[in-house]
Amino acid sequence: MPPLPPPVQFQLGKSSWKLFTKRTNSLFLTYSVTDPVVKKNYLLASLGDDVYNLLHSLCVPKEPEHPDYTFENLIAALTAHLRPVRSLFSARQNFYRATQSEGETVPEFSARVRQLASECEFGKELDVVCRDIFIMGLRNERVKDRLFEEDPTKADFTLQRAIEIAVAKEAVANESRASTSDFNNCQVKQEYPSCSYIRDDNCADFLSRITWSKGAVETDPGNATTYLNYVNENSPFRLDWRSIQRETRTDVELAPVVSAIQRGDKMPSDDRFAPYKRREHELTVDKSCLMWGYRVVVPSKLRSSVLSKLHETHMGATKMKSHARSFFWWPSLDRDIESVAARCETCCKFRSTPPPSVLKPWPWPSTVWTRLHIDFFGPVNQKINYFVLEDATSKWIEAFQVPSTTASVAIEKLQEIFARFGLPRAITSDGAKCFTGTEFSEFLQLYGIVHLRGPPFHPQSNGFGESAVKIVKRSVQKALASGLKPTNLSRAVNNFLFQYRNTVHAAIMDTPAGLLLKKKPMTFFDLMIPSSESVVLERQASMVKNGGHRQVFLYPNDLVWVRDYRFGQPKWIKGHIQDVLGDQTFLVKTHDNNLWSRHLDQLWPGSPRKTAPDPNVSQPNLQSPKETSQTPNEKSKNTATSTAESSADFQGFSPPSQAIEKSPTTSTPISTPQRRTTRKIRKPLRFEPR
Repeated sequence: MPPLPPPVQFQLGKSSWKLFTKRTNSLFLTYSVTDPVVKKNYLLASLGDDVYNLLHSLCVPKEPEHPDYTFENLIAALTAHLRPVRSLFSARQNFYRATQSEGETVPEFSARVRQLASECEFGKELDVVCRDIFIMGLRNERVKDRLFEEDPTKADFTLQRAIEIAVAKEAVANESRASTSDFNNCQVKQEYPSCSYIRDDNCADFLSRITWSKGAVETDPGNATTYLNYVNENSPFRLDWRSIQRETRTDVELAPVVSAIQRGDKMPSDDRFAPYKRREHELTVDKSCLMWGYRVVVPSKLRSSVLSKLHETHMGATKMKSHARSFFWWPSLDRDIESVAARCETCCKFRSTPPPSVLKPWPWPSTVWTRLHIDFFGPVNQKINYFVLEDATSKWIEAFQVPSTTASVAIEKLQEIFARFGLPRAITSDGAKCFTGTEFSEFLQLYGIVHLRGPPFHPQSNGFGESAVKIVKRSVQKALASGLKPTNLSRAVNNFLFQYRNTVHAAIMDTPAGLLLKKKPMTFFDLMIPSSESVVLERQASMVKNGGHRQVFLYPNDLVWVRDYRFGQPKWIKGHIQDVLGDQTFLVKTHDNNLWSRHLDQLWPGSPRKTAPDPNVSQPNLQSPKETSQTPNEKSKNTATSTAESSADFQGFSPPSQAIEKSPTTSTPISTPQRRTTRKIRKPLRFEPR
């Protein structure tokens, strides 16, 4: 049996319980679901919070999950509550009083008769009763007389036969009126004055006195009817209030609402009429059209045409909602507009970059020199490159002038750093080739260091490294702008780093040197060392608050539009989620079978977006992106080593396969002995005259 699709939540007042049960049973038949336990669990997962609470109260004292309650029992309990039995006499009274309204066509009236009869339980006599009420309710007496000529006892005189005769007679009457007005001459009696004087050289115009025959010009009504039908069938669709008026009369959802408003009755108690019941005192009927304030309520049959016309210029969902709210409405208008915009492939291919997602700061390791962020930048002054490193905990920055940006240069500088401070547990970098090659991966694997990499073209994933690059780059630019020679640039950078490491960092409210070295180096200034961990959490909360607010939840096999950075290709192409690599990093398989690593900011959902996690899908317990090595042009097979597949047992990264002792969660500030001399403040000696 193939896996069932995710259940669609049923909410009170937003959908029909009758339609929901039919669709659920059809789903079980499609997927050949026969297990009663599976049916029951799927039903419980499909119920919204309000419906589940209602079911829980109906099943008291037992829980709905109790084995005594089967799928059929739960359906019957909810059906009895949500669809109470209506009065049969009341339904039949409305049926027997049905008459054709003014301007209502024969097909529209027949559809209304059938709709009213569906609730009367006539059984085998349904067709006969509907035929009689249909004939007696017609307004056109000529059509009614023609139907009275038929023998009602004949088996072939059914409701369908009566409708065909009535439609034919109505069409003949309409054609006759059109023929009389458009194709016949109008004979008008008119007196002409007699000629009192004629010149000798003027001949009389005898044609001016010719008398035409009084008979009408012969026309072929068959040809006229054929031509009119051709014009009607080949004319483009025109949506006006008359079309809405015509469809409203036969709409199974709007017709009862219009009838209740015109008669002053209560709204029907069915779930599908809940949106209209909430607006009961704001709804009016104008020319048989249902109006909500100044907006017309569009019948179900015309909604797809209205949405197509609304999206004709490929405006976005927000603009379409703003425009639609000025003219029309129906209960699920906003959801339908979002669905149309999401399904439009033209809009998806050219849509802009999605809004920033919810900011996920890197976890702050409580132990220094645990996770390092590295990056290259340059060339500065057309020949100088820098290798920059930052400790995620202490914000300690190292910067080295390097001749090139290769893996061997990075390895050389890392070995120099490791000789001073020891080995970290993880290193984070971007997806540059020097960091994704075999040489660099084997170096990290040799030292048992986990390599974490963000997706390509998304520097925000390595935010610490990019921040360190920005700090060092600004110091270099300022040094060059102040007139410093490039040969003395290394000294200026070292002076800047010395002062930076001994300055209180805004994110940790401590100095990088104080956290990393556990002491305060001798500088020109003595600074107080406040607590750091609580301040970091506050700063991270502020970062989340001021960051992006887009929150979308994606799961494996979800359809998405993925950002394509290849030259000459559309900005967005189709794909689906292959795997979840992190909180906001996903492995996407494109329609041409490429595997790309993409951040949430580089993805658009292919269906109406999910703004809340699916309770039926287990959430990945990931704290940082897994190691990925895909570039925009890489294929499904990558050569990345297995250093990124180790699992982590500490904050901020995935650890190697061997067990590592957890670090303490808090850091104890180290008290520094006072270096300045103490002095006593004496009371001043004041002058006292004798």
